[in-house]
Amino acid sequence: MAAVCPTPTTSRKRCYYEADDISPYDCGPSSQTKRLRCVDENFEAALYLLRSRFPMVDDATVRNVLDACAHDVDAAIAQLSALQLAQGTRKSHSVAENSAFVTGFFRGMAEERSFRQLVASLFFVYEAMEGAFDATGDERVRALDFPELRRLPALEKDMAYFYGPDWRAKVRPTPATQAYVASIKKAAAEQPELLIAHQYSRYLGDLFGGQMMSGMASKSLGLTSDGLAFYTFDNIPSPSAFITEWYSRLNELELTDVQKEEIVEEANVVFRHNIAIFDELEGNPVAAMVRIAWKTGRAKVKALFSGKN
Repeated sequence: MAAVCPTPTTSRKRCYYEADDISPYDCGPSSQTKRLRCVDENFEAALYLLRSRFPMVDDATVRNVLDACAHDVDAAIAQLSALQLAQGTRKSHSVAENSAFVTGFFRGMAEERSFRQLVASLFFVYEAMEGAFDATGDERVRALDFPELRRLPALEKDMAYFYGPDWRAKVRPTPATQAYVASIKKAAAEQPELLIAHQYSRYLGDLFGGQMMSGMASKSLGLTSDGLAFYTFDNIPSPSAFITEWYSRLNELELTDVQKEEIVEEANVVFRHNIAIFDELEGNPVAAMVRIAWKTGRAKVKALFSGKN
């Protein structure tokens, strides 16, 4: 199905040379060792949203549709919803849910107390998720449980950074986090194959969004490597290649059509749980966006006058 979208417009990108293939744009001359990469941070944020909403659509399709739609998220959602409807893979979310996700996403970047609360919520979510993966006897879930994706050790480091060495004794899950954890435990106990929805909704979104989220947190909050371990996947040098392998293994699983639909619906539940966690965060999302944009602009000006581009 071809995407029928507005004419593309010029976007603001930051460019740099790198040797790997994590960033999505090839913007200039390349060689065997380095190539120029350009990253539009709004584009990356849109990708993060779309991957969370359409986890069963492959990454290349999401990128192509978003590009064809001139980075218009609403237009891309319409096209991807149509694709998924045709494939029978997923129900679309409402515009209100879309807005809540994006607003909450930036609220988490607004100030350190919001960001550390988000880290705490993620810790309890991943503790429940990865505990369920360890305990399950469902071979389909085990097949998708790559050690490289595990986030709990990284989150423990981030928790110690934000809350101190005694963080386990003083940090408790919020109501939205408790509901999310209960959902994971319910799936594990009643229909373990639904854990697949939690695997791709969280792991794939975090893997692809990690570089972008880490960069935004650094700009908005002044964080460096400390406090950002969650977003660093040291053992996955190429997210694109890894996700291709992950989807290949997913497609090999023995699942009935009913089970596939139930997994898709569980992914919708996961999306709503994440919105609920975002809704609990305090902070001004506009202020976070302004700080990120200002620091990005300042870096571009500095590069311009230093003769780097």
